[in-house]
Amino acid sequence: MCRALVISNLHAPDCVGGYEMVASECMDALERDCGWQIRCHCATTGRPRPGPYPPRVTAGLTGYFPRGWTHHHALLSAARHLEYHTRAAEILQREAAAADATLLFNPRRLSTLQWVPAIAAARNPVAWISDYWPAEYPDCDKLWQAAAANRVSFSPLIMLGAARVRRLYGTRKPAPSDLACIRRAAFVSDFVLKKNAPAFPRLEEAEVIPNGIVPDLFPFAPMGADRWRTWGFCGRIQPEKGVAQALDLFARAAAGQPDLRFLLAGDMRTAHGCDMRRKIAANPVLASRVELLGAVPRDQLAGRFYHRVGVLLFTSQWDEPFALTVVEAMACGAYVAATDTGGTAEIVTPRTGLLLPRTSLETTGPMPSALPPVPTRLIEAQLAAARAAAGGKTIRQMAEKLAAFAGDARAAS
Repeated sequence: MCRALVISNLHAPDCVGGYEMVASECMDALERDCGWQIRCHCATTGRPRPGPYPPRVTAGLTGYFPRGWTHHHALLSAARHLEYHTRAAEILQREAAAADATLLFNPRRLSTLQWVPAIAAARNPVAWISDYWPAEYPDCDKLWQAAAANRVSFSPLIMLGAARVRRLYGTRKPAPSDLACIRRAAFVSDFVLKKNAPAFPRLEEAEVIPNGIVPDLFPFAPMGADRWRTWGFCGRIQPEKGVAQALDLFARAAAGQPDLRFLLAGDMRTAHGCDMRRKIAANPVLASRVELLGAVPRDQLAGRFYHRVGVLLFTSQWDEPFALTVVEAMACGAYVAATDTGGTAEIVTPRTGLLLPRTSLETTGPMPSALPPVPTRLIEAQLAAARAAAGGKTIRQMAEKLAAFAGDARAAS
């Protein structure tokens, strides 16, 4: 049995993005399928959670607070939260020294004063890289910025709170010397490896271990004529995710194909969501053919979205570390047209789908509007290859690869 410590920024259900959620599912598989015994220490968003943490989780590390914690009145409660800081650092250091493996997962926004001593004390430290850390480690969190902005206040209590936040949280990025003890790192894609590996001064072993999906949540469904005529977008409704570009591509294609429909799955309550509602209402084609599904729970995505969509438009405008939405769609039997950002081109290839240029979508490269009204043999072959590719990216396979890379505890003990 491997006794492992995982240091993470967040853990489901208190998470912001898909990567933390996949990491928690991978920990489930490490415990269930690989016999690991895991203790996870993470931060919290400070927001009400939809459910309890798993027994393995202790949430109390500093660093991640909800957006909006820039007002000075929040600094008093933040200072009280940071009372746990010194004790947490000691606990992490003690558990890392005793663990067979210590996995450092996305510690951005965590205080370096907490996790750096733990990694230095770890017998077997492994970096588990799913995004742009450590190449783009933020100088400090919004919480510390609030403290720095309130050095002078009319309230002595607020001044004391700001001073305590600044002292306990810390302000520096991890130095190369802080990462020198990490000799092994697992990266979610080749793109992420190339971006982050140079930040580790003494890295000796690196392996690409893609994120996986839970197959039961994303079962395959055959392509039908009605489904093929339905396009869709699923994701955060933010400018960098490319929802506006997806709507533009659909509008041009739908102008010549009156039977096309579009499903949009995502939380439209954001400011960008309001902009997209106005965009849809102002275009007669979009207004009559776009169905807004809102935020769809993950366990309902297959039935309510993926199995209804024939063509998924994944038009992200930023460098996606690993496009989990693409793998989910492929597993469910949807055809994927995706922009060539970050690690997406490692999943969507001419063999498995349609790769679009991120820049000049309107004028260059292959366009979804050129897709035939019914699937051709080539598209059927691409769908089969995509399904096979998604079948090789499951949570269990991800956990087994990570367990093998981190080392067998029985060999370490």
